[in-house]
Amino acid sequence: MPRSWSRIKCARTVDFSFPPELKKDRPQVASRPAALEGERSCRVKAISALGAYAQLCQMLGKKDEAASYRKVAEQYVQDWRRMAADGDHYRLAFDQPGTWSQKYNLIWDKLLGLNLFPSDVARTEIKFY
Repeated sequence: MPRSWSRIKCARTVDFSFPPELKKDRPQVASRPAALEGERSCRVKAISALGAYAQLCQMLGKKDEAASYRKVAEQYVQDWRRMAADGDHYRLAFDQPGTWSQKYNLIWDKLLGLNLFPSDVARTEIKFY
């Protein structure tokens, strides 16, 4: 096991909610579409990070830990799809129907071979674009 492994920490929680109270505390997110896109993109990136962490655990023989993180990541993908669904595309922000952005962080799922996000997510976005 690499010596640096003990330094790696991975948070198992990703807050997918974006309640109105949070917007009041963070007006820059509520008022700037670019900031909202970052919030959305960060969620996809965070899910991929959990999947990548599971992959690292698997490589190190930590099978139970790998399975646990993979399961969390898979559930988050389902939550993300449900909350972001907006007919023929996925929303820019969960609380803003009719909005859209490129989900460029889906690339990490593909490049790392995580296969967390079904291929129809990218196809839906490309078709809408």
